[in-house]
Amino acid sequence: MKRAHNHSRFLFFLVGIALAASGCGQPDEADAANAADPEDAEETRSLGPPNPYLKNLPELEQARFDESAQLQQELRQMQATDWEQAEAFRSHVAERERHWDEKISAYVHTNLVGQTIPLTPIDARPYTVDELRTEGRRPMPFNHLILTGTATLTQDLTEPDSDEPAPPAFTLRGPPIIGAGDFLDHRGQTLTLFVQAADLDGNKIPAIKARLTSTGTAQREELVAGKTFELQLSVDRSDVARLRSFGQFVEITREEFDAR
Repeated sequence: MKRAHNHSRFLFFLVGIALAASGCGQPDEADAANAADPEDAEETRSLGPPNPYLKNLPELEQARFDESAQLQQELRQMQATDWEQAEAFRSHVAERERHWDEKISAYVHTNLVGQTIPLTPIDARPYTVDELRTEGRRPMPFNHLILTGTATLTQDLTEPDSDEPAPPAFTLRGPPIIGAGDFLDHRGQTLTLFVQAADLDGNKIPAIKARLTSTGTAQREELVAGKTFELQLSVDRSDVARLRSFGQFVEITREEFDAR
């Protein structure tokens, strides 16, 4: 019995060694991710506090632009001295561009799809607008930040009788063709809101403006209370890099949009 007991203890000892060796050879998921791409892990650790709505996307875009500017400068210097070396370096530049495309596309698709973005409409408009949402239909490559939303008419927009003066904000057809003031096209089918980015304190961010536009229909429809418009807005990468303090979009008039 004593020999059998010692034999069992020896077997447990061997099993313990095997399990310990197996555990040492299999790092956890976080360690494996860091080991797979230490450069990406270091970039992530170096990012500052995330924006409430865009997280670290603005910083990643700025890092992309900074590196691209540096690489393009090096490429121009090589082209002036050694054309063959420059051609080889051009491949490196293209590879880095692909790296950033993949990295930022994955970041948007993983961290931002479905994120709500506040929008403050102009008072007294005949529609309401819900919050915008970050769209995920285009995960690769990331070229623009795509946001979608919905506007709903809160009152009927009817063409005025010819004998009555037309309220200029709601004229839908007839000379002059002005849509419906600031927001409807000449057919009364496409709704366009003009918006500007604002920071977390509500201050407008200069020069970051965009159109929030619906998809028009070929057939004229009744513009009655309850009609909805699906809206889409696109923000260029160069503008995204300037949105670290982003807090919302604010609707502005067409005149404000056109002003430089």
